[in-house]
Amino acid sequence: MAVTRRPLTARPVTPYHEDRAWAAPMDRAYLDRTRVPARGALGLILIGYSTIATVVYINTLLAPSIGNSSIFGLDAGVLIGLLIAAILTAGQWFSNGYNWFAYAVFLAPDVWITYEFTYPLLAPIVPDWAFWFAIAWAVFCARFGEALLLGKVR
Repeated sequence: MAVTRRPLTARPVTPYHEDRAWAAPMDRAYLDRTRVPARGALGLILIGYSTIATVVYINTLLAPSIGNSSIFGLDAGVLIGLLIAAILTAGQWFSNGYNWFAYAVFLAPDVWITYEFTYPLLAPIVPDWAFWFAIAWAVFCARFGEALLLGKVR
């Protein structure tokens, strides 16, 4: 079977870009340049949501026992929540790709805390599906936040 060359047929012309009738709406080089900042921004949003969920959940959980105590001028519940969020984020990032069990040890509390924060927000909006949406969002935030922002450690 021989390969033959055929002349290109005329392309249809669009009113917007006559020379790029079959091209993508955005330049590929532009899309490649924006991929890293977009991934970083989405990762930062997911980690921020997970951190806010951890701080609010831990502060609510510890409020009856610690009262109005403060550490370094900050509410003790908020500071302990920030510390736990930092430990969970760093543990997930450092163990991702190396040890699945260690990663699961840091991932499970992050998913649970994010779920506990998200479910009451979604329950009035979608009462029948709130459980599934909250679980999916919690897993998405906890699993992909560090990977999108910092990349895989391997």
